[in-house]
Amino acid sequence: MAETPTILPHLGGNVRVFPHPAADPEPSCLDPVADFPVDILPPDVQGVVVSAARSIRVPVAMVAAPLLAFAGSVIGNQVSLAISDGWIERPVLWIALVAPTGAGKSPAISAARRPLDRLQQDQWDDWQRLHRDWEHAPRPRSAAPRLRRHFTTDLTIEALIQDLQAVPGVAVVRDLDQFRSRRGEDRRRYLALWSHQPLAPTRKHASQTFVQHPVVALVGGIQPHLLPYLAGGDDGFLERLLPVVSTAPARYWPAAVPVEDAEGSAPACEPDDEPAPIDRLFAGLASLNALYDEPAGVTLVPDHDALQAWIAWFNDNLDRAHVAPGLLKGYYLKLPAHVARFALILQVIWHQEELDEPLPAVTMHRAIQLGEYFREQIHRMLETLDEVGNTPAPSPFLAWKVPRVLADSAHPDGWLSRTELHQRLGRPPRAEYAAVLEQLLLQGTSVAEPRRPPGPGPPSDHYRVS
Repeated sequence: MAETPTILPHLGGNVRVFPHPAADPEPSCLDPVADFPVDILPPDVQGVVVSAARSIRVPVAMVAAPLLAFAGSVIGNQVSLAISDGWIERPVLWIALVAPTGAGKSPAISAARRPLDRLQQDQWDDWQRLHRDWEHAPRPRSAAPRLRRHFTTDLTIEALIQDLQAVPGVAVVRDLDQFRSRRGEDRRRYLALWSHQPLAPTRKHASQTFVQHPVVALVGGIQPHLLPYLAGGDDGFLERLLPVVSTAPARYWPAAVPVEDAEGSAPACEPDDEPAPIDRLFAGLASLNALYDEPAGVTLVPDHDALQAWIAWFNDNLDRAHVAPGLLKGYYLKLPAHVARFALILQVIWHQEELDEPLPAVTMHRAIQLGEYFREQIHRMLETLDEVGNTPAPSPFLAWKVPRVLADSAHPDGWLSRTELHQRLGRPPRAEYAAVLEQLLLQGTSVAEPRRPPGPGPPSDHYRVS
């Protein structure tokens, strides 16, 4: 029996919409991916992440995971977790949202960063007031007040060192394709940051600075077809990233709901516009040193039951690592560090005023539950990586032709825009074209740089023969 179309009179009565055979007539605003264990979070935080995810129509994990990383960066070096005498972990999380264009990576990160934005705005207001007072102070005067920066988009280590002089930790928010293997210097310098190794630069303008326990969170998105470039290099960079994988770019709008129901409460998918409790939470995280008066920071230790839960999970994970292949083995070997960091962050956001007590088993079980969630996400990401890796290799003819087209460029400086080069090559398939460009850049055959066009518009990539 044929489906009956819906006629839309407000579009002239000529547009007919047939129902999609596989579509839900009332698309859900709930998490379409594997359930994130949202009950591991305090109730106020649960409400914020669920509401935000519903309002922008993304999986809850795409908001919750970055939020945990941002909380860890605010905690910074104020709190550590001693798993054993020689094993100390700090709240460093690197989160990768792996999803195609249009799947909501940037809106999810922005929603998760909102309490950090509010904290940063408070710091900005305070700095402006102090700076005005400083400008009008009689000479000689003290050093100018320093802005406390809780997050940045600057990848340079020198900028991070300057920021870490004023705050316990910093969050770096950038698209992760900035860490492709051809930009190896950034990658190499960041590897030690994941392990919170001391920063003691030798460059002249930064040689007088030292950060003993740097805490730098990294949060960003990446499209699935770019994953091979993060996996390249065999340096362990990819295994440091905790992935949240979403393979469906369709973000259906929820069924129409009234702004207010009969009782005057917000509808199920209405975002929480004023999450005051989470603002107070982040403000408290930023001032833990003042609360505990511990210049070197608070060191948590697990109680007996928590340690037994950790040991049982750790040994089981190690058994899995022994038989895991390739990248999966690397991920499994780093998963205990992640779980310990989860435990630290969860204990602080649940009990920030009780950090003089041992870390209990309930927190360790929550951390393990979160670790198992990410184990599933790791498998999903590696499946995606395998699918991308099994796509046909770019044609040798195209790799041969690109340098010749660039060499024959009519432009005096030899540069061609990405679009113009694509046209001169006869518009080959874009996926194959992108793969060839990356291959030539890695080989050093071609070079690229962003250049601003003559008229209005953002910079775009231009290429020429190296």
